[in-house]
Amino acid sequence: MADKFAKVEGVLNALPVKTGDRKDGGKYEKQQLVLEINGYYEDKDGTPHNNTYLMLFDLSRRVKENLDLYNIGDPIILSYTMKGRSYPKKDGSRGYDNAIMAVSIEHSAINSGTRKPAKAEIEKEQIPVDNENMDDLPF
Repeated sequence: MADKFAKVEGVLNALPVKTGDRKDGGKYEKQQLVLEINGYYEDKDGTPHNNTYLMLFDLSRRVKENLDLYNIGDPIILSYTMKGRSYPKKDGSRGYDNAIMAVSIEHSAINSGTRKPAKAEIEKEQIPVDNENMDDLPF
Protein backbone atom coordinates (compact mmCIF):
# COMPACT_ATOMS: atom_id res chain seq x y z
CA MET A 1 0.00 0.00 0.00
CA ALA A 2 2.63 2.52 1.03
CA ASP A 3 4.72 2.17 -2.16
CA LYS A 4 2.74 4.90 -3.91
CA PHE A 5 3.44 7.42 -1.14
CA ALA A 6 6.48 9.58 -0.45
CA LYS A 7 8.83 8.28 2.25
CA VAL A 8 11.00 10.03 4.79
CA GLU A 9 13.49 8.59 7.27
CA GLY A 10 14.26 10.07 10.66
CA VAL A 11 14.04 9.60 14.40
CA LEU A 12 10.79 9.46 16.36
CA ASN A 13 11.06 12.65 18.45
CA ALA A 14 7.67 13.10 20.17
CA LEU A 15 4.05 11.95 20.19
CA PRO A 16 2.01 15.07 21.02
CA VAL A 17 -1.76 14.99 21.36
CA LYS A 18 -3.52 18.03 19.94
CA THR A 19 -6.75 18.98 21.72
CA GLY A 20 -9.40 21.51 20.92
CA ASP A 21 -13.04 22.41 20.72
CA ARG A 22 -15.33 21.16 17.98
CA LYS A 23 -17.94 23.39 16.38
CA ASP A 24 -20.69 21.44 18.15
CA GLY A 25 -19.15 22.35 21.53
CA GLY A 26 -17.52 18.99 22.16
CA LYS A 27 -13.82 18.33 22.61
CA TYR A 28 -11.44 16.45 20.32
CA GLU A 29 -8.05 14.80 20.65
CA LYS A 30 -5.76 14.16 17.71
CA GLN A 31 -2.62 12.00 18.04
CA GLN A 32 0.34 13.37 16.12
CA LEU A 33 3.97 12.42 15.59
CA VAL A 34 7.11 14.55 15.41
CA LEU A 35 9.88 13.19 13.20
CA GLU A 36 13.44 14.51 13.54
CA ILE A 37 15.05 14.71 10.11
CA ASN A 38 18.68 15.56 9.46
CA GLY A 39 19.16 17.79 6.46
CA TYR A 40 22.28 18.83 4.57
CA TYR A 41 22.87 21.55 2.02
CA GLU A 42 25.65 23.75 0.67
CA ASP A 43 25.17 27.47 0.25
CA LYS A 44 26.28 29.49 -2.81
CA ASP A 45 29.94 29.55 -1.79
CA GLY A 46 30.00 25.79 -1.05
CA THR A 47 29.87 26.06 2.74
CA PRO A 48 28.19 22.91 4.09
CA HIS A 49 25.31 23.17 6.56
CA ASN A 50 23.76 20.40 8.64
CA ASN A 51 20.28 21.17 9.91
CA THR A 52 17.83 19.24 12.03
CA TYR A 53 14.18 19.62 11.10
CA LEU A 54 11.26 18.66 13.32
CA MET A 55 8.30 17.71 11.14
CA LEU A 56 4.78 17.29 12.54
CA PHE A 57 2.63 14.53 11.04
CA ASP A 58 -1.02 13.70 11.53
CA LEU A 59 -1.55 9.95 11.84
CA SER A 60 -3.74 7.59 9.90
CA ARG A 61 -5.70 4.98 11.82
CA ARG A 62 -3.23 2.31 10.64
CA VAL A 63 -0.25 4.20 12.08
CA LYS A 64 -2.07 4.93 15.38
CA GLU A 65 -2.83 1.23 15.81
CA ASN A 66 0.90 0.38 15.54
CA LEU A 67 2.40 3.17 17.70
CA ASP A 68 2.94 0.86 20.68
CA LEU A 69 5.65 -0.90 18.65
CA TYR A 70 7.82 2.26 18.68
CA ASN A 71 9.73 4.25 21.30
CA ILE A 72 10.86 7.87 21.32
CA GLY A 73 14.35 7.83 19.79
CA ASP A 74 13.67 4.94 17.39
CA PRO A 75 14.88 5.39 13.81
CA ILE A 76 11.81 5.04 11.59
CA ILE A 77 10.58 5.41 8.03
CA LEU A 78 7.26 7.13 7.43
CA SER A 79 5.24 6.96 4.26
CA TYR A 80 3.09 10.06 3.96
CA THR A 81 0.68 12.06 1.88
CA MET A 82 -0.09 15.78 1.85
CA LYS A 83 -3.54 17.30 1.76
CA GLY A 84 -4.70 20.89 1.43
CA ARG A 85 -7.94 22.83 1.28
CA SER A 86 -9.30 26.34 1.19
CA TYR A 87 -12.16 27.62 3.30
CA PRO A 88 -14.11 30.86 3.71
CA LYS A 89 -13.01 33.00 6.67
CA LYS A 90 -15.39 35.10 8.79
CA ASP A 91 -14.10 38.30 7.16
CA GLY A 92 -15.03 36.99 3.68
CA SER A 93 -11.47 36.21 2.55
CA ARG A 94 -10.15 32.72 1.80
CA GLY A 95 -8.09 30.74 4.29
CA TYR A 96 -5.85 27.82 3.47
CA ASP A 97 -4.99 24.76 5.49
CA ASN A 98 -2.76 21.79 4.83
CA ALA A 99 -1.80 18.59 6.60
CA ILE A 100 0.92 15.98 6.28
CA MET A 101 -0.57 12.56 7.05
CA ALA A 102 1.61 9.57 7.97
CA VAL A 103 0.01 6.53 6.32
CA SER A 104 2.52 3.85 7.35
CA ILE A 105 5.39 3.49 9.78
CA GLU A 106 8.26 1.01 9.90
CA HIS A 107 11.53 0.60 11.75
CA SER A 108 14.56 1.91 9.88
CA ALA A 109 17.51 -0.38 9.19
CA ILE A 110 19.85 2.37 10.38
CA ASN A 111 21.07 1.60 13.90
CA SER A 112 18.54 -1.22 14.18
CA GLY A 113 21.04 -3.24 16.22
CA THR A 114 20.95 -0.62 18.97
CA ARG A 115 17.20 -0.14 19.03
CA LYS A 116 15.52 -0.94 22.32
CA PRO A 117 12.52 -3.27 22.05
CA ALA A 118 9.23 -1.41 22.32
CA LYS A 119 6.87 -2.05 25.20
CA ALA A 120 4.49 -4.07 23.02
CA GLU A 121 7.34 -6.25 21.75
CA ILE A 122 8.44 -7.02 25.30
CA GLU A 123 4.88 -7.91 26.28
CA LYS A 124 4.64 -10.32 23.34
CA GLU A 125 7.68 -12.35 24.43
CA GLN A 126 6.80 -15.81 25.65
CA ILE A 127 7.91 -16.71 29.16
CA PRO A 128 8.37 -20.46 29.68
CA VAL A 129 6.28 -21.93 32.48
CA ASP A 130 7.36 -24.99 34.48
CA ASN A 131 4.00 -26.67 35.11
CA GLU A 132 5.55 -29.66 36.91
CA ASN A 133 6.86 -27.60 39.82
CA MET A 134 3.75 -25.44 40.25
CA ASP A 135 1.10 -26.02 42.87
CA ASP A 136 -2.27 -24.39 43.44
CA LEU A 137 -1.13 -22.35 46.44
CA PRO A 138 -0.54 -18.64 45.85
CA PHE A 139 2.34 -18.56 48.41
